[in-house]
Amino acid sequence: MRATAKLAVVLTALGAMAVPAAAQTILGNKFDFKEKPGYPTTRRLKIKAQEALSPELITGDPATNGATIQVIVNGGTPSSVTINLPPGTRWRGYSPPTPLDKGYWKYRESAFSRVTPVKGLTLARSGSGKIKLQVDMDGRYIPLGIGAPNPGTYAGMTLAITGGASYCVNFGGVAGGTFSRNDAVSLRIAKPTAEGTCPSGTPVCGDGIVDAPFETCDVSNDAACPGLCGANGLACLCPFCGDATIDPGESCDTQSNLGSCTEGCSYACGCAVCGDAVVQGPVEECDASACYGGLTCAPPGAANQCMCPICGDGVIAQGEQCEPTDDSACPGGCVLDTCLCAVCGNGVQEAGEECDGDDCGSGACLSNCTCSVCGNGTVEAPAEQCEAADDSACPGLCNLDCICGVCGNDFTDYPQEQCDGTDDGACPGVCQLDCSCP
Repeated sequence: MRATAKLAVVLTALGAMAVPAAAQTILGNKFDFKEKPGYPTTRRLKIKAQEALSPELITGDPATNGATIQVIVNGGTPSSVTINLPPGTRWRGYSPPTPLDKGYWKYRESAFSRVTPVKGLTLARSGSGKIKLQVDMDGRYIPLGIGAPNPGTYAGMTLAITGGASYCVNFGGVAGGTFSRNDAVSLRIAKPTAEGTCPSGTPVCGDGIVDAPFETCDVSNDAACPGLCGANGLACLCPFCGDATIDPGESCDTQSNLGSCTEGCSYACGCAVCGDAVVQGPVEECDASACYGGLTCAPPGAANQCMCPICGDGVIAQGEQCEPTDDSACPGGCVLDTCLCAVCGNGVQEAGEECDGDDCGSGACLSNCTCSVCGNGTVEAPAEQCEAADDSACPGLCNLDCICGVCGNDFTDYPQEQCDGTDDGACPGVCQLDCSCP
C-alpha cells in the first residue's frame, strides 16, 4: 500500500469545513463512489446514513433559507466539494412543531433543470426516533468536484441547513467500516461501527493530537494501536480491513492481497469458502441459499460458484439456453440480454434474424426470418410468385416485382402488356381483351 502524505492536505488546500454550532452525527450505512478515470461526467455518489432511536432532531427551513453540503474524501489523492442547495420549490417538507415530532425535508432536481450535482436528498425523522439521511449525486450535468482518492482512508459528508442544524456522516477513520472496493475506479465503504465526529479545524498529522474523524492515531499518540500507527504506510491511521495489507487477525485484505485464500476475500478480510452456508461478499451472492426469482445458487466448483445466475457471466445456468460466449445451442442466434435462443416468428428481430414480422423495407419477411430479394433468381414464396430467371408459374408474365401479371386486372404489367382495361393510356378506349393495343 503506497504511503499517504499528511491527511490534512484536503483541508489545508480546500479550506476547513465550517460546522455550525448545532452539529449532530448520524451513523453511516453506505458510501458508494465510482467513476471512469479520465471522464468526470461519469462520477456517481450515493451516501446513506440511518440510525434507530436517535437523539438527533430536525430543525431549520431549507425551503426558505437553503442548505449546504460538503463531501470530503481522504487518502492518496484527497479532494473536497462544497455544494450550495438553493431555497425554493426544489424543497418540500417541514420541520416538526416540537423537537421530537415527525419531520422531513426532501430536495429534488429535474434532469432538465439541474443547478447542482445533487439529484436528490432526503432527511427524515420518525416519531419513534429513527433518523435517515440519503443523498444521490452525479457529474453528468454539473461537475462533481471529487474523485476516487486511490486509496481512500476516510469519506464523510456534512449537511448544514442555513439557520438550523448540521448533520455529519463518517466512513472510515475513527468511524470504521468495511472497505469493499478502494481503487482508482471506486471507493465503497459500508457499515461504520461508530458515528465519528463532525470535522472542525485542520488536522495536522504528527502533532500528537488524534484529529478525528480523519486520524485514528498520531505519531506520539498511538493508544488505539500501540506501535502500529502508520504501519501500513498510511500516515496517522491504524491498520484496518481494506488497506490492502494483511494484519493480525486477517486472512486477506481485499482481492488485491488474498494471502492464503484460494476463492476470494470477504468484506471482513476473511477467506470466502463456497459451500460453508455463509454468504461472504463481494465474492459470493449466495451460499446454499436461494437467489432472486427462484433461481438456484451456483454450486461449489462451478465457474460462477456461489453466485446467482446472470445472463452474460459465461455460464449457461438455470433459465438460460445459451451465453454470448457459448451459443452452441443456436449458433449466431443467442439473444444477448436474455441468453435465450432467438425464435423466428415471435415478431421481434433477434440475433441471427434479418427480420421478424414486417421489418424488411422494400422486401417481405419470409417464414425463415430472412428478407425476400426480387431478382436473385430464386422464387421466395409467398412474397414472390416468379423470378425473371424462373417464370414457370406464369411464362412471359413475370413482372419486375416478381409477381405474375394478370390480364384483366386494370393494371398494365410491363413489359408483357401494352394496356389493361381502364389502364389504357397507350391506346385510349381501344385496349383489346388480350391486353394489347390494335
